[in-house]
Amino acid sequence: MHKLDTTSGHLPYYKQIKEFYKKDIQDGVLAVGDRVDSEMEIQEMYDVSRITARQAILELEQEGMVKRGRGKGTFVTYR
Repeated sequence: MHKLDTTSGHLPYYKQIKEFYKKDIQDGVLAVGDRVDSEMEIQEMYDVSRITARQAILELEQEGMVKRGRGKGTFVTYR
């Protein structure tokens, strides 16, 4: 698991989390079709609010890295 930068002037947590997942997808740690952690799992892993977790996933979706399915989960779509 990656560690959030909490030093002064750090990137917002949702951007850091988004970058963690983006790097894992680009490096092949997460492949097309793999399930991405849920908002609740991200919230617990990084000790952040649900809104922070949701924003990170939303930005990944907007960048075409993942696809969210209501009630199904979030899955990697980027090759």
